[in-house]
Amino acid sequence: MVVHESRPFNAESGLAGFTEVLTPTDAFYVRGHGEVPEVDPDAWRLRIHGAVERELELSLSTLREVFAEREVTATLQCAGNRRAGLMAVSDIPGEAPWGPGATGTATWSGIALADVLALAKPLPGVEHIGFVGADISTEARPAQRFGGSVPLAKAVRPEVILAWAMNGEPLAPRARRPGARGRPGLHWRA
Repeated sequence: MVVHESRPFNAESGLAGFTEVLTPTDAFYVRGHGEVPEVDPDAWRLRIHGAVERELELSLSTLREVFAEREVTATLQCAGNRRAGLMAVSDIPGEAPWGPGATGTATWSGIALADVLALAKPLPGVEHIGFVGADISTEARPAQRFGGSVPLAKAVRPEVILAWAMNGEPLAPRARRPGARGRPGLHWRA
């Protein structure tokens, strides 16, 4: 791992992370905008509200029991991948010089977001699905929970899942990946 920041932990895969078709979990890049939150899986709830016919609040155990589990092998890439190349042309203040390691391929296990949305029934005219995480982004002013959105048409595609496992292992919060080396700002140029 090439560590760009230790708090919050941000690191990209080293070249050894690209020797297999699937990126090993401990070599998969980590991009976070805040500290890893502590979440009690038994108390955690997925809350779906807003422009839906039926608001939902579902526990992890309910999600596992009610919906069919699916597996999707997918490649993820951070928007900052290869930023070092851009920074060679012009500085990007406040950004880490990520090399080519902010990408990885894994087999993800979970449930289809489309199945959960079908239960909630988005109202006519809904175009985007918004997400708000448990992690707090201190980069935002004022600090706030990290979030984003995707078009509804994308959210209901069969490959879009709410994942709870990666490469056959339960997803686990990691403030620092095992085996990560380096210090904040250490990087290579492509």
